[in-house]
Amino acid sequence: MNFLFTIIYTVFCLARPQDWLLPGSLARFPFVDLLACSALFFSLIELKDKQIRLPDRDDYLELLMIGLFSAVLMSHVAHAFLSALIKSFIEFGKIFILFFLLVINTTNIKRLRCVIGIFVFSGVLMAIHCILQKHIGYGFAGALPLTGYVHTGRGLTIIRRTLYFGIFNDPNDTALFLVSTIPLVWALSCRKNIYKLWAIALSGVLIYSVYTTQSRSGYFALITTLVFFGIIHLRQKGFLISFILYAIITFLGLPIRIIGGMSDHSALSRMDYWTDVNRVFKKSFIFGVGYGRITNYVENSLVPHNSFVHTYGELGIFGFTFWLGLISLSIYLSLYILKLESETGTDMILQEYGRCAICSLIGYCAASYFLSRSYSLNFILFIAVIAVLIRLIRIRLPEQRLGVSLIKIMIILITGPPLIIIFIYYSIPILRQLFR
Repeated sequence: MNFLFTIIYTVFCLARPQDWLLPGSLARFPFVDLLACSALFFSLIELKDKQIRLPDRDDYLELLMIGLFSAVLMSHVAHAFLSALIKSFIEFGKIFILFFLLVINTTNIKRLRCVIGIFVFSGVLMAIHCILQKHIGYGFAGALPLTGYVHTGRGLTIIRRTLYFGIFNDPNDTALFLVSTIPLVWALSCRKNIYKLWAIALSGVLIYSVYTTQSRSGYFALITTLVFFGIIHLRQKGFLISFILYAIITFLGLPIRIIGGMSDHSALSRMDYWTDVNRVFKKSFIFGVGYGRITNYVENSLVPHNSFVHTYGELGIFGFTFWLGLISLSIYLSLYILKLESETGTDMILQEYGRCAICSLIGYCAASYFLSRSYSLNFILFIAVIAVLIRLIRIRLPEQRLGVSLIKIMIILITGPPLIIIFIYYSIPILRQLFR
């Protein structure tokens, strides 16, 4: 029962049927909060009966997530912001709870396949909605796309930017989720060759729907994802041929905003925002300025448009260490899984899930360099999927350790943040010249 409520909760968070399927009066009913409470209640019962288990000291991603939650709270405790502390506890607490509900309740490969299926189902729904907005002028529930203008060689051109509902009510968020779904489509198709035809068709639909968002960051994530998808599947001809075809289509279909808008004011302004945050970061180095408060220190009260800058500006070096650790350790562990010797077909499927999860996460990181999506729900859920994957591998192959010692973890956690901060600091003048 707990897994059922967790899955329904995930569907309402990602596919968001409450925003377009239900009538107005019913849509305002707090379905998501009710489902979260139900899933948490039944999970606590099963924990008491020892049918599921809490993370242990070897579940590094779960421990880092706990550290990130504590850093969110400490960012306000350090400044004695009581009201902001309570607000952050509730806001980030919902993401924190869903992360652990997925991790502790996804106890076998069938459940993991179900979770990945929810991601793909939500992505396909989102793609259909975007395509309807592009060609009909409205999507589900009559939702309209964003209309804007962009400078091209022919002067001003009107563009329609498609977008979804709720937490995806922005073309960039919509594009980022669509891109991250593409590798998961191939993850579900790895069991039988006949499913690969289905994967080819769905991937084409998802790629086209990314195009309809006219998101430059989304397209950057798409190209990065396709490149890594091709590299990581070099030995598999079917995957490689599909990758080459999609790469050609992707480059031929560059959005108007990329062709005509690489040197616009928006791109240059981001460098100014990063500089503002770096200036504040020097004053609040350890715990940052507080979760959700970075806009108070950026020109025009805007976000920095860089998830790395956004995170160390709000949470300081303390929180940034946990946040970056989630990303770097997820990639490191997923890559290490691929080196393990598979004993059964199930082990090979789990390794393929790992390959696809890496591609999704790297695509997110690429877009995050130009978007502030540090705590987005889809990012946290992808980390949860990787955490489940690692858990299942450890259970199935207990004699093959994942090769992660405390020393390696400390090296990753200690060296990563300063290297990224230094890289961003010196990349600002280079990017100014590039976008000028």
